Amino acid sequence: MLDSMNKANTTFNMRIDAAYKSFIKAATEQYETIKKAEEDPTCILKDLFNNRHQRYYNELTNVLNKGKVRCHEFQGYLVDLLRPQFENDSITMEYNKSQYPSDFLLRYDGLPLFSFNIYNHTFEDKRENKTESDLMKFRSTIEGINFCIKEKKQKIADVQGYMTNPMQYTKDSLTKREIKDGIYSLLFRKKVRKFFERGKEILEDELEYLEKEYKRFEKLEQEAMQTYHGYKDLLEDKYRDLEEFFQELGYTKET
Repeated sequence: MLDSMNKANTTFNMRIDAAYKSFIKAATEQYETIKKAEEDPTCILKDLFNNRHQRYYNELTNVLNKGKVRCHEFQGYLVDLLRPQFENDSITMEYNKSQYPSDFLLRYDGLPLFSFNIYNHTFEDKRENKTESDLMKFRSTIEGINFCIKEKKQKIADVQGYMTNPMQYTKDSLTKREIKDGIYSLLFRKKVRKFFERGKEILEDELEYLEKEYKRFEKLEQEAMQTYHGYKDLLEDKYRDLEEFFQELGYTKET
């Protein structure tokens, strides 16, 4: 009986010893990975976190927590090591400093491009159709200006008609009683004509301005269209390079 108990205790102690040594070995290897990452940041991407359950709380992060180093601080340290791998004059990297674990987002000229997760070994396409929506705004503005142009032309045509036939204006704007009472007189016709001459000048000035704006926005739309297609192709190239890089590291795409 005593021998059985001693044997069981010995087996249990061996298991504890093996677990302890495994923990120390894993934490040491992860620490060595961090040291290597100072020279080769890709170590962080492929070696620091494995595919086990809750991989973002591995042996090293548990040790750091015990040493009063917050996981958020550790994550910031990893980001600083990774920045030289990705950042340049056009690409910046950001993350949520208050969240652990956090995805890391890459922006190209301020626009979202690509995000990746070093804990789950996943990545995601973050491109947006912002530039395309800007083109739609140009088109909407142009259509609005065109509508105003048609309205101005119709008003000028109406005014021209009133100048040719002032009687038509009185029919459209005065009551039969006012006409019968003599408001429509020769003097009134002269005033009406002068009034509409001035009104026509104002409308023609407004029409000229609208037509210039129409041409200006059409040109802006054409330039934006050229920029959009060139920019879209550029973003596509940047995204494909990143996608290929992370797939080679064993990352999978989130959909």
